Amino acid sequence: MYVSELKESSQVRQLPRLVSEFLQQVPASGQPTELPISSNVFSELPDGASFVLQSGHIEVELDGKLIYFFEPGDFVSRPRGNSSADRPKFICTQDVTLQAYRWEDIKAQLQKDAKALEAWTEYQATFNAILVQALSHYSSHSRDPNSEYLNFAPGEVIIAQGEVSDRVFTLIEGHLEAFQGDVKVGDIYEDEIFGAMAAFTSEKRTATVKAKEFSTVRAIRQEDFVELVRLQPEVCRTLIENMARQILDLNETILSMQVGNS
Repeated sequence: MYVSELKESSQVRQLPRLVSEFLQQVPASGQPTELPISSNVFSELPDGASFVLQSGHIEVELDGKLIYFFEPGDFVSRPRGNSSADRPKFICTQDVTLQAYRWEDIKAQLQKDAKALEAWTEYQATFNAILVQALSHYSSHSRDPNSEYLNFAPGEVIIAQGEVSDRVFTLIEGHLEAFQGDVKVGDIYEDEIFGAMAAFTSEKRTATVKAKEFSTVRAIRQEDFVELVRLQPEVCRTLIENMARQILDLNETILSMQVGNS
């Protein structure tokens, strides 16, 4: 099986080391949680939960297909998606023990510890690359053509106003803010596509986008984005919804500025 091939890769083997490095000084949250075999992990546990798997085995399924698995020492966090139907299922194939960690505590440690931040960044990039390999193997509809996964600390710039670029972005995890000059004109939330208009028109970027918190972004070139839309038509719907919301947010910002100046 493809997951068995992944298990032997150098990328997978280094994940537990990176986890131990970025969590080294982070306090555990409460007592370990035990779940019986066949449990769907994130239907049993609260939103925003992040855990280290202490014992047992968890398999990740998407559309009924096994795409990945977790073993003791792995970091397990709630999957992201537009709806519960889009998210993979995390199924316990043995009785498991999970130790919880609060994301607020993890962020606090990353902000003050450069070594922990370096390990976290390397972990995110490595794990995203592994998942892309797994998804690409199982279904052409899961292809992720020539994507690059980038990590940003609070305050870092993803897009600079006035620059020209052919890349389209999707926020995988975190929270971003958009500015025109020094004025905030909107927020960008997880699963939101941004930067598409300038990429397709070859115009200069109309706003600067910065990370409000630690964030992971997928970057894809315009020609590859077209291929992604062909393979995954739901991406087009998401893009239209995102643009509609951005227009509404901008209208609200303009109205509030007008009221403030009147």
